[in-house]
Amino acid sequence: MDKKIIFSVLSGIYVLLLLAGSFIVKPNSVLPDGGFDYYAHIIGFFVFAVMFFFTLKFYSVKSKLLISAIASLALSAIVELLRIPGRGFSIADLAFDVLGAAIGLVSAWIFSKR
Repeated sequence: MDKKIIFSVLSGIYVLLLLAGSFIVKPNSVLPDGGFDYYAHIIGFFVFAVMFFFTLKFYSVKSKLLISAIASLALSAIVELLRIPGRGFSIADLAFDVLGAAIGLVSAWIFSKR
């Protein structure tokens, strides 16, 4: 199977999982108290940013880094806005999403230069 299709499908599935998580999962129902929720945000958006960056590589997009950054920020905002009842928008969650995406994009950019 073509790598372009595989990366595209996996990126799409991952986006759906992130969106589903914002509707279904309450912060302390899966992760224990103590800030572990923030690690989940960092890891979740790290993975998204890396996957999306390398997916764009198969489409010969010139500004992969910029488009991946915009997509990560947009997805983070959407995930925060589409929260289940009782769980509102959180600036801290958004900041940790952006931090994870930034770390992921820098890592992907460095790795792609090798």
